[in-house]
Amino acid sequence: MPDRVALMAWSLEWGEDGRTLYYTVFDHAHRPYRLYQHSLGEDTANAALLYEEPDERYFIDLHKTRSRAYLLLRLHSHDGTEVHYKPAGEPAAPFMLFDARRSKIEYKIEHQGENFLIMTNAEAENFRLLVAPTSDPTQRRELIAHRPDVLLDGVNAFADHLVVYERRAGLQQIRISAPDGSGERYVPFPEPVYSVTPEGNEEYATHTLRFAYSSLVTPRSIIDYDLATGTWLLRKQEDIPSGYDPSLYVAERLEASAPDGARVPISLVRRRTTPCDGTAPCLLTGYGAYGNSYDPGFSANVLSLLERGFVFAIAHIRGGHELGRAWYEQGRLGQKQNSFSDFIACAEQLIAQRYTSPARFAIAGASAGGLLMSAVVNARPDLFQAVLARVPFTNVIAAMLDPNLPLTIIEYDQWGNPHDPEQFRYMLSYSPYEHIVAQAYPHILATGGLNDLQVPYWDPAKWVARLRARKTDANMLLLRTNMTAGHSGASGRFTRLEETAFEYAFLLKALGCAEVEPAGV
Repeated sequence: MPDRVALMAWSLEWGEDGRTLYYTVFDHAHRPYRLYQHSLGEDTANAALLYEEPDERYFIDLHKTRSRAYLLLRLHSHDGTEVHYKPAGEPAAPFMLFDARRSKIEYKIEHQGENFLIMTNAEAENFRLLVAPTSDPTQRRELIAHRPDVLLDGVNAFADHLVVYERRAGLQQIRISAPDGSGERYVPFPEPVYSVTPEGNEEYATHTLRFAYSSLVTPRSIIDYDLATGTWLLRKQEDIPSGYDPSLYVAERLEASAPDGARVPISLVRRRTTPCDGTAPCLLTGYGAYGNSYDPGFSANVLSLLERGFVFAIAHIRGGHELGRAWYEQGRLGQKQNSFSDFIACAEQLIAQRYTSPARFAIAGASAGGLLMSAVVNARPDLFQAVLARVPFTNVIAAMLDPNLPLTIIEYDQWGNPHDPEQFRYMLSYSPYEHIVAQAYPHILATGGLNDLQVPYWDPAKWVARLRARKTDANMLLLRTNMTAGHSGASGRFTRLEETAFEYAFLLKALGCAEVEPAGV
């Protein structure tokens, strides 16, 4: 069709009349900030502006409920949420406000039958679930109460079933019930440490829930779970062309004690024959930001390291949601240092339990995980032999002082506002670029992308330049800038694998494993 829309952002939805198109667009800082309505066949220059968000801390996105009955316009920042809704089949109907934004209050809504479901942290740190009639959304009752030891992580509403995603003790759960909450039961999982992710599940009137299941030893598996009978059917499992025997590997769950006494989970995997005498090379990774949980899933690429005798580990540090909302809050703003001390505690625990030693120890992280890498290597360079920092966010102060970057203003509620003297001082206390000193550093590989809008290519470049000027060792210090990539690295399967191969070659050389043949060869 001749219709063309420029500068469209991430959201695109059809009205139920089949002729109305709703979409969002970017502002100068690459922030989705406007919602338009376009009718097919008309000049897109005449598209109706339905909403514009003036607060630069808020992004907007639009999606349709699974029931296809409502369009939901969600305005969100790290400080709160606001939702507007309208019937999806009524182009002329206006969007109506559900709940006005309030500082520190987040909520999401779903539609089911004659009700809205509201997942909110109002008076519930780990969220609770409310239900309200669509005829009067102000009349609400509690469906699932707040529980201090369980994080409510998401809700899927189907015609005859309610599916709730939870986290307890760092592990994911799926709670199944009738729409009114009765008949509660949980999906059983076959391993003690695992990862589960809901798939599309576009159908509303269905008795099948589709999710992806994996663990550190089980390849990604697509499961169709019968909501009525509780049986699950394996539809497809990731194929490992070179062959794979899961019995050769063992996954474990450890805990490290942070300086303030917090117990930090560690997930790890290794070959059963890999010795635990301090001689094995180890790769420890982590993230710890934005409430994003780093769940222990399968990676075919990591097999290349495991076959060479590596231990692969994940530090579930504060800043993520693994242990609930408080775990996230204790790893941001004025408590961000907890993320770094948690990671160091995990590294020390792996050494203490003889999974590895400092001379055989590598760490890796990307983006905010790259901030983690650059901060801990300043604090404890003696713990590690190699560092892989992918698109690392190393210069917190400079980035947060530049409002033209896409994530600056909205990130004030994540890192702090440098125009506030107290917050400036705290960010400066850990911002890695400012804390590079004359000392010996491990082998370091930093990567960047020329088209990266989130961590501009000059951030890792400046970090490496200052390291080169001040470090006192002769270890490798490499900067690799991909001239065609953005924040997520190279596009295309094989170019992405080439990037991974380069990174692994660096790790093998740095840890003295370059001549080690895989166990399967």
